Amino acid sequence: MDHERRSLNELSVIYEQEPELRDVYVEGQRDRGLITWYFGRDIDLSTYEAGDIDLPAELLANHGQTPGNRGRAIALAMELQERVANHQQCKFAVVVDADCDYAIGIENSCPVLFRTDLANTEMYLHDSRVIQNFIDLNCPGAIGDPYAFLQETSGNLRKVFAVRSAIQSLGLNVKIVPFEK
Repeated sequence: MDHERRSLNELSVIYEQEPELRDVYVEGQRDRGLITWYFGRDIDLSTYEAGDIDLPAELLANHGQTPGNRGRAIALAMELQERVANHQQCKFAVVVDADCDYAIGIENSCPVLFRTDLANTEMYLHDSRVIQNFIDLNCPGAIGDPYAFLQETSGNLRKVFAVRSAIQSLGLNVKIVPFEK
């Protein structure tokens, strides 16, 4: 990050003074790109990553969140709700991936925090039409039927999701190894 992070105090003052601002905070760069692409053309909206805001580790801990983009975003939502007196009139929101929350029954009581309907934003791309367009643009002929491809890969995705849900539900201190190219 090559720019200075904003402080929570700064954000509080901005939203108190300019409640009409339409800002969305997300976990990371891919989420930001997807939100910007989806809404950017039709709505006057600014999208920021949770990493753009200065959130000390002790603040995350106070809200029961772990370090990382998702924990930062959730703590940001909770802080903005507490600090911005007129948050009901403001047009800011924090969007996080639902991850395993629905599966293990984690509730959301913060009015400025919104979870995706699906486990993560990438799952909105888990559609045969989207896959077909991607294949046609990037590697024509690589797969035959995109619907069959999704059917073949869905079982493994469900298994990974079940393992992640179990780890989170049991509170295990297990680091998930990210998939890389």
